[in-house]
Amino acid sequence: MRIFLHGVLAMLISWPTVIAKPSAIVPVVTFDFEHDSLGHVPTGWSVGRANQANVDVAVTDTHARAGSKCVQISSVGGETAASTPSRLYAMRRTILALPYRGHLVRIGAWLRFQPHPYLPCAGSARLLVRTKLQDGTMSFTDDMALRPMRDTEWRHCFVVGEVADDADSLTVGIALESVGTVWADQVSIERLGRLKTESEPSTALSSRQVRNLVAFARLFGYVRYFHPNKTVGTIDWESLAISGVGQVILAESAAGLRDSLTVIFRPVTSDLQIFADRPGPAARVESQLPARGASLMKAWRYRGFPGQESSASCNPQIVHGLSSTPNDTMPSFGERINTFLTDSVWCSVPITLPDDPHLLSRATKRGDSVGDARPPNWLPSAYDRNTRLADVILFWNIPQHFSPYLQEADTVWSQALTTALSGASSATNADGLEVILNRMVAKLNDGHGAVTSYYSKPRPRALPLTWIMLDGQLVVTWADPTLAPEVHAGDIVVSIQGTPVDTLVKAAREIRSASTSQYMDVRTANTLTAAAPVDTVVLGLLASSGASRTVRVRRVLDETPNEPRPERICEIAPRVYYCDLTRITDADFEANISALSKANGVIFDIRGYPGQVSVAPLAHLTSTALESERWGTPVVTRPDRKLMRFDTSIWKLEPKAPRFRGHCVF
Repeated sequence: MRIFLHGVLAMLISWPTVIAKPSAIVPVVTFDFEHDSLGHVPTGWSVGRANQANVDVAVTDTHARAGSKCVQISSVGGETAASTPSRLYAMRRTILALPYRGHLVRIGAWLRFQPHPYLPCAGSARLLVRTKLQDGTMSFTDDMALRPMRDTEWRHCFVVGEVADDADSLTVGIALESVGTVWADQVSIERLGRLKTESEPSTALSSRQVRNLVAFARLFGYVRYFHPNKTVGTIDWESLAISGVGQVILAESAAGLRDSLTVIFRPVTSDLQIFADRPGPAARVESQLPARGASLMKAWRYRGFPGQESSASCNPQIVHGLSSTPNDTMPSFGERINTFLTDSVWCSVPITLPDDPHLLSRATKRGDSVGDARPPNWLPSAYDRNTRLADVILFWNIPQHFSPYLQEADTVWSQALTTALSGASSATNADGLEVILNRMVAKLNDGHGAVTSYYSKPRPRALPLTWIMLDGQLVVTWADPTLAPEVHAGDIVVSIQGTPVDTLVKAAREIRSASTSQYMDVRTANTLTAAAPVDTVVLGLLASSGASRTVRVRRVLDETPNEPRPERICEIAPRVYYCDLTRITDADFEANISALSKANGVIFDIRGYPGQVSVAPLAHLTSTALESERWGTPVVTRPDRKLMRFDTSIWKLEPKAPRFRGHCVF
């Protein structure tokens, strides 16, 4: 059985620090849609042509949060909408960036989301922000990919980011991801203050500091994801991670580390026990909870990983059950995590509690503030050492507890933590952190793994050619006619800007994640398209004749080209048809099914992702029922992937007329 992890593992590097005291007052700009016409796109906002066929965007007088009007964005179509590829359908508005240059801005909006009935766990509402520089390149961008909004009630969402000194425009958007309905109201733009660097400097870590940080990372994951307290969702875990890093890194002994960890987590739970120089986890630890004789208990259960908000069927939940009937989905009554954090410090954390409303965490009962040790008006920055270390810890805990691809006793991921912590502490900027996180993701061998960051340099313009990895070599598959006779399909690229391709391939594969060698080849070839971010790229080529040559190719395209293909569905020879599954829709297939079924042969092109067509065409190619591979969604109730089980599902397809009688090739 193959197991698929639902979702994308990614990490967003935090924004720069600021002093919230603008040099001149700039009023908050608010769009409330009260003066816009019902049934139309709001004045000054636009919807791209590519989006118009998939969504309806209009001002409505229903569901408004304030006043009488708001904007509604709805996906078009019934069941076909459920097969829509994951993409954003947005309305946007662009303004001059001049009043905001050199400042941090907060873009806010009230959003509400209703999922599609066919895909209750798909889709989301998004707030989009994009700044463009005067030379046309992109600067800060954010689309809430890591924090999509799926609440069915109104919720205020915001994005904070920097506007560069040479920014030309600021674009704000409201988007629907994939399918469903989004309502938006009271979109605002607020200038916060000028950027300021106020960061913990980069340093090399001692072996003691690395051990301290590893201990903190492990305990952080246990408490955040498995201590059975509903109020953990109200805690600012990112701030706690940054504050905690700054405290544990100073501990000089096992006892000092124990004391630091106790202080850090005391506001979160009163039932955590940490020991130094004591008998190990085999020793019995009695719970300090008051004896109330409760027959019910509560514990966390996750379906999938907790990286995204989702509907109730997908959310992490506190589950309630009888303490007398433990099973693989419910830990036993009184079960605790008793484990070493370092070679001399260990912890005991409860993962079940009596189902008693009187048992509240200290953070809730006393109103303690968690993770508030930062200076006033300070925001995390990738230029800050403690923020970089916290980013590593925050990300590492997701695969550590929820990835189905890691074995229970996997040591590679533990080693990846120590390596990443050392690298993050020594890094000097966001580029260094991005490389470190990419190398962590690569260790997972997960094709969905990626790192996104608005600090990333924009991709350079594209070369007017395409290439693929084939038998370990980078081979040109198409070249624009203007490059003839210098570049031909079949040429092997042996160097890019003087660097051997073998060297570039090795470097690319260290920062790219894939579950198969074929997909690794795809991601490697794509990475190499940006290997030399200069206007004119020098390529070393080897022809099929064995002759070598050097050519100069200018980057002239805005997007990576696709090699020319026939029309989506067409007759390429008498009674022989071509069908591109990466470009057609179910409607395209149905419109041509008569001709395809009578053809002597059909060539199905699947060079890419078939995102707009369902599996329905397969029903015309078989005489027996088809059944998919089993899809497994991890169900997690214990840390470190222990006793992980899977909710499995399959789809079945019955044969359907007309049956294709000709030869079919994929």
